[in-house]
Amino acid sequence: MKINFENILFERETNVKKNIFLIHGNEETLGGRIKDSLVIKFQKLGFSGLNTKENPIIDKDFDEAGLESLFDEKKISILKNPKISNLSFFNEIDESKHIIIIEDYKIKASDKIKKEFDYSKEFGSIACYKLTRESKKRILDNFIQKNLIKMTSDSYWFFLDNTEDLYGIFENELLKLEQFTNKEASVESIKKLTTEPIAKEIMNIFYKINQKKDRLVLLANNSLNSQSDSIYLLQRIKYFFDLFAKSKLKNERGLILPKYMFGEKDDLQNIYIKIDLKKITDINLLIKRNEFLQRKLPELHKIISVRFLLNIKKIIS
Repeated sequence: MKINFENILFERETNVKKNIFLIHGNEETLGGRIKDSLVIKFQKLGFSGLNTKENPIIDKDFDEAGLESLFDEKKISILKNPKISNLSFFNEIDESKHIIIIEDYKIKASDKIKKEFDYSKEFGSIACYKLTRESKKRILDNFIQKNLIKMTSDSYWFFLDNTEDLYGIFENELLKLEQFTNKEASVESIKKLTTEPIAKEIMNIFYKINQKKDRLVLLANNSLNSQSDSIYLLQRIKYFFDLFAKSKLKNERGLILPKYMFGEKDDLQNIYIKIDLKKITDINLLIKRNEFLQRKLPELHKIISVRFLLNIKKIIS
């Protein structure tokens, strides 16, 4: 049975018959948070033991003896990247005694095991990918309500639009809001709280997209010091071109921006006047390609980002 990850984060009922879960996708920080949430939930229900098995082989020879060696009374077992050829093994699990959490971030969508977890009423399948703006909003709303956070409307939207889509980083930024229970957060206070100085340096790369090639490369090499920097740059460029597209579709000569972004209007307008909808479409293809490469080759993030910027520059020019 497919389970929305938000149901786990928000502690909703999952309604699976057996407490056996497959966590998959390509966003391991979210997957880790889902695993921890499941562990905490079942520990509260009396499952006190916890063990982890790396790369276990679940085959036809993995019988009752294997069950006893893996699981004790009222235990939670985490199976990381198991090789499963005997799926019927899980049907024999006594859910009143055993909780099984499988983590496999490399499993393919076409895999027989994943399909079984997706459509079986017995098991739970939890997909973990980058947060969408809508899921970020629901997580933010839940956090604000739960912790009685006070924010202005502008600071709320600024926070939502200027935080990353990777859950681990987004959660860290959320925790910084806990100081706003007795005083209301403004846009300026949010800017000081988050990584604004670093963000300005990174975004300056994009604002200087029209300068000479060698200077653009030098600026990118000096500013992109981690994969998080490269991902932040990618996400902001993606967001900007979404704004560009909305303005172009309305046949606006001037770029339409949220109120909190007026300080960036001149820089963005200089880029906006040089593009049309066809160029935006071409750049959106580059964005998708960059997202794929950043996930696949994180150690090459800087090279990937520099080529990404140069390709954008080529389209805009």
